[in-house]
Amino acid sequence: MKEQQATNCFILLGDFNMNPYDRGMNLAAGLNAMMTRACASAGVRRHLDRDYDFYYNPMWSLFGDNTDGPAGTVYDVSNQGPYGWSMYDQVLINHSLVNRFRDVKILTQAGVNSLMDAKGRPDKRNASDHFPILVTMCEKDDE
Repeated sequence: MKEQQATNCFILLGDFNMNPYDRGMNLAAGLNAMMTRACASAGVRRHLDRDYDFYYNPMWSLFGDNTDGPAGTVYDVSNQGPYGWSMYDQVLINHSLVNRFRDVKILTQAGVNSLMDAKGRPDKRNASDHFPILVTMCEKDDE
């Protein structure tokens, strides 16, 4: 992708159908997404004589009870294992843009409308089975 576009200034955002800790998110030949800015700031990882750009995945910091919002973006215990909460919706920020990242939030409101059901999970009936995420970036480094 970098070679085709002649840049490495990429932000990937969407439903990856994986949690941040899944192998495809972390492997060098996968998405190479790290849990901290410090890890991503190394720039690249060399694997089998090829360089792979690091990405920063700030969604790690939103997992669990000790956050301001929900413990993930999806709640499902049907066939996804015993976790309940998953973080399938993620933003991956190329190492070259990490200094422009300001914040990421899982949204539980759309204007005056709640996106949560009575249990604090995504309201599948009236909204979606996923909570949306909001990413804040700045135009220049360290603004």
